[in-house]
Amino acid sequence: VSRQFDKPWMLSELYGCTGWELPLRQHKTVGDWQALFGINLRCPHLSWYTMEGASKRDYPASISYQSAYWQDYHFVESYFARFGMLLAQGKADCDVLVMNPVESVWGLARIGWGSWVWSVDPEVHAVDALYANTFRHLVGEHIDFDYGEEQIINESHGFRLDADGTPVLTVGQCEYRFVVVSGMLTMRGSTCRILDEFLRFGGKVIFAGDLPNHIDGVPSDGCRELLKHSGALQVSLEELGQTIRRLEEELPGSGTVRIDGPKTVMTQVRKLENSYIVALVNDDKVNPATDVMLGVPGEYQAQLWDMESGMRSCLPAVRAEDGISVNVDLEPAGSMAVVFTKETEELPRWKAPADQLTGVLKRGEYAYELDEPNVCVLDYARMRFGADTEFGELDEVLRIDNKLRDRLGIERRGGEMLQPWFAKQIYKVPYGRLTLEYPFRIDVMPQGDVWLAGERPELQEYYCNGVRLINTDPSNWWVDNAFKKMKIPAEALKMGENTITVVTDFKRTTNIEAVYLLGQFGVQAKAGASKLVDMPKTLSLTDMTQRGLPFYGGRATVVIPEPVYRPLVDRTAEKILVKIPEATGTLVAVETSGQKQAVAWEPWTADVTAAVKNGEDLRVTLVNSRRNCFGPLHCVPTLQYAYGPGEFVTTDDRFSNEYARVPAAIGPISFMSEG
Repeated sequence: VSRQFDKPWMLSELYGCTGWELPLRQHKTVGDWQALFGINLRCPHLSWYTMEGASKRDYPASISYQSAYWQDYHFVESYFARFGMLLAQGKADCDVLVMNPVESVWGLARIGWGSWVWSVDPEVHAVDALYANTFRHLVGEHIDFDYGEEQIINESHGFRLDADGTPVLTVGQCEYRFVVVSGMLTMRGSTCRILDEFLRFGGKVIFAGDLPNHIDGVPSDGCRELLKHSGALQVSLEELGQTIRRLEEELPGSGTVRIDGPKTVMTQVRKLENSYIVALVNDDKVNPATDVMLGVPGEYQAQLWDMESGMRSCLPAVRAEDGISVNVDLEPAGSMAVVFTKETEELPRWKAPADQLTGVLKRGEYAYELDEPNVCVLDYARMRFGADTEFGELDEVLRIDNKLRDRLGIERRGGEMLQPWFAKQIYKVPYGRLTLEYPFRIDVMPQGDVWLAGERPELQEYYCNGVRLINTDPSNWWVDNAFKKMKIPAEALKMGENTITVVTDFKRTTNIEAVYLLGQFGVQAKAGASKLVDMPKTLSLTDMTQRGLPFYGGRATVVIPEPVYRPLVDRTAEKILVKIPEATGTLVAVETSGQKQAVAWEPWTADVTAAVKNGEDLRVTLVNSRRNCFGPLHCVPTLQYAYGPGEFVTTDDRFSNEYARVPAAIGPISFMSEG
């Protein structure tokens, strides 16, 4: 529709419900799909203005300052800015219109046909499968197409001959040589008449698979009558792409970009006055796509435009009588932009990477730095409420919150709760006095200051072993401005059993939440019985959650001394790279010679030439997610299909007292050389 009405911007939300642990590689793969097919105004879900109460479970993660990768996220957005800019140029090389079967789905809708946002109806599933398969068969043959919506076609269509004398159906400002009907159960009578007129005008209509057997929802042979025209044909869905390719070759003016390659490679072509822009995305997340051929008739220079760096280079091309061609490879989930231009420029000549492995670093203990204090999550407590004379059993805090609300006959917090900002205006009366006790142990007394981070200290009283804790500066917070820091006096801590106590008047808008100990200590995590132990003296390249950092969600930098990596590199090489493909955080940042490079997706490399030749240490930073700190911490299985409030309050066999953590490891570091 945006093409048909020449709208320059197309907006779409993305990343909703993907969880804290979504790595930046998946930010790219999800975004690539949208960017390739025209989304140039990204609406990331979401950026919180607060993590107070249930807000921290509002379909995380927060793509903002609460995530440790916030200072690296320009790497993602700059990439998509270049991607969007390229595909905003010129016009799409598209002459296929696919009828959208949405009105067939409307005809199947009835009470009980769906659950939340999902269909549960087998007939709808069948239409949906045909819709997806039609897309796959066309995209797999590198055929671009637009969808046609029947109301828009009825109001905005026309017929004419294009510049080559070929009959086209116009919809708005676009024109199409071919119309595809696939997966429709019913068609509007107006659409059937328009297709009939198009066929009489000399156009081409291709029916893929079964014919629609209804017109305006009534059984009809109307589409079968269309097949009597010479320009109409019926093929199997599997034959659709090749059929269009054959018909295109028979028509005049078909000399645009030729693309041959694996069906996993999705493409878009933009036509400008003196150039073509070809964007490619490998939809295979595991395997590379090799020997993808791009060819154009005529004399052009082929340029590679790197959407990550903004650099441009000249691709080696094969010249023949009918034009030029280039062959390119894409990494798993890789993307590429190739520009064919008649305006020849002096650019560096691109050459395929010829990396030679010189060594792999897998083991060792290294000095390290954390960019924020370590954290111990206290999310198990005992509750005493109102006239209770005893504390209840130790339980997870969100379960306590639900039990208390059930006891009082008020709604639970969750995705359908009344917005807190509004609820606070009408629910002001307390139900009773609430006291929560959060136990923890100290086996090794922490060095330096220890802080407690908690919510709303102006409304709740916080104590450590009976000593009142105060937030003296509202601007002193941790991760999010909802978590105010309160210094714990050294004399309030003791070896062995310790207790954080929270006392408040419980209202409908009160939040029973975890609290967080912050400081220079290690943690042995156990639900309801976590221990503060020695801070690890060193870290390795393996899982940091097993080294006293089970809840840590910030940046952890490992320093690799030059004598350690020296035997693994070829210092005489023209270019020296590190490759870090197995990291389990959101990304890795490599800092050398004062420059920071993001290693977020394929090829997983960073250039360390200057650092190696200068004899510098290498600083490798694992940028963790907040999953192990803010959860969900007790869901089974650990990795969920999607994350919303419900994944934080699972029950029965979907709940475990064990912590559901994701690993946090840099993994092996390979050293590569070129030249």
